[in-house]
Amino acid sequence: MAVDSRSGDGAFRLGSVEPPVQSDEVDRMWRWAEGSPRRRAVVLLVEADPGQAAALGQLLATRYEVRTANDGDEAIERVRSAPPDLVLSEARLPHGGSLADPKELSRELRSRGVPVVFVSAPSDELSAECLDSGAADFVAKPAGPRELVARVERAIRLARERACLEALAQTDALTGLANFRGLVRRAEHEYQRAVRYGHPLSAVTIDLDRLKETNDRYG
Repeated sequence: MAVDSRSGDGAFRLGSVEPPVQSDEVDRMWRWAEGSPRRRAVVLLVEADPGQAAALGQLLATRYEVRTANDGDEAIERVRSAPPDLVLSEARLPHGGSLADPKELSRELRSRGVPVVFVSAPSDELSAECLDSGAADFVAKPAGPRELVARVERAIRLARERACLEALAQTDALTGLANFRGLVRRAEHEYQRAVRYGHPLSAVTIDLDRLKETNDRYG
């Protein structure tokens, strides 16, 4: 990956950095969870400054598919409509506020588990605030390209591992269908979404003939 080292003002520039090595075990688990060959990770970059956005976008594009948003409100809408693998955001944005509380993204099933990494000038109070709110990481400026990419890669890897473990915990090993734990989780999210948008919500129960015989036979 080709990039230039950071400048004194904390901006990211092009220089040279070696990408971290991906874990083969994580790769295998993710392919299993997705049911398809691993795709290129998607990073949503939230940065209001055009210069910083261009530099960061060029750095990340060598390894990820990069999408952009100018403020927190736009970012949340983009995450909800097409969840990326990670959100990389300036902690304090000049308009549209910050990305607010990352817990906002956990209220819907599609965006639940998307890690958020904040970048900003060094501040113990701000970093603690971001981490307490549920952010995956906080990167203090100025940060070099190697450190930034390593932190982004680590956050994506941990989120994928967590998603795989959750899938295993909520899936019936014999049929591959959601188990009772998966049903409860999905029902909670659907109920919250119905309340938020004022949509009707229905539940259907189905009685399967001779299901006990099948269960007794196959376990």
